[in-house]
Amino acid sequence: MAAKGVKEALVNKLGFKSSSSSKAAEIDDFIVIFCGVVTEDFSPGDDERENIAAASGARSGDVQSERTAAGRTRGRGASLHDKLLQKHQEAQQRERQFQTLLKETEDLKNKYCVVSQSFSTVVQVPSGEQAAVQEQLRDALEKNQSWLIYDQQREAYVQGILARTQQLETQLNEAL
Repeated sequence: MAAKGVKEALVNKLGFKSSSSSKAAEIDDFIVIFCGVVTEDFSPGDDERENIAAASGARSGDVQSERTAAGRTRGRGASLHDKLLQKHQEAQQRERQFQTLLKETEDLKNKYCVVSQSFSTVVQVPSGEQAAVQEQLRDALEKNQSWLIYDQQREAYVQGILARTQQLETQLNEAL
């Protein structure tokens, strides 16, 4: 497709009229030899290229450089093809990971629903028992407050005894 556009551009630049088939063949030969482009109508093999090049007076170095350029083009094409395959494989792998994560998310949602239903049945207390439970909680809170006050007083008492013991030890050491 691109070769046809190149062919038309060269025909217009060189001033050829592409109406006759012999002129078209000459143009195709010119494009193949000097530009390294093969049109859809004409695709000679390596031997044919050498014959065309020899017939038109082209040097063998041009043919060799054409072969090298064609090899590079094939190499780039293969490289691009490999990259495309790699990207395709990566996309497939991402799709598999996405599907796996989607399934895990769905499983976690289901587990969450089960746990929240279980929790709601455990937490639900009949209204008669709820008042009794609240009363028990208030009683426990009052007792906890009492124990905290007792613990603070005991800690202060122990600190006082330790300070008095330290003071007496200091006096004993000074006396000796």
